[in-house]
Amino acid sequence: MNPIELIQICGRKRASPNDIVWLEAKINYTTIHFINGKKLLVAKTLKQLEYRLFDHNFFRIHRSYLINMDCIKHFNEYDFNIQLTDNQFIDVSRRKMTEFKLHFEKSFVGSK
Repeated sequence: MNPIELIQICGRKRASPNDIVWLEAKINYTTIHFINGKKLLVAKTLKQLEYRLFDHNFFRIHRSYLINMDCIKHFNEYDFNIQLTDNQFIDVSRRKMTEFKLHFEKSFVGSK
């Protein structure tokens, strides 16, 4: 794997943004959920990791969640939730819903 494709997530640990499905904030820590089902708890805030993943099609759907837009399996706009490729259901904040819909449509149209 090319080192350019990796981002620093904590200390010496690096990961490919394509391997990350979603991130969950826990005060000053963040749990990173990977495609292979593994989890990693890092001593970084979600805001710090959001900044590092900004250019990799990630979107903050809630103050506690950052998701990889490429890992969305289903979006239910009536219940304000999404299903990710790891079958996790996460609610979208009502304040973020309009912005998320625009970003979702742009990601979906851009991938065709």
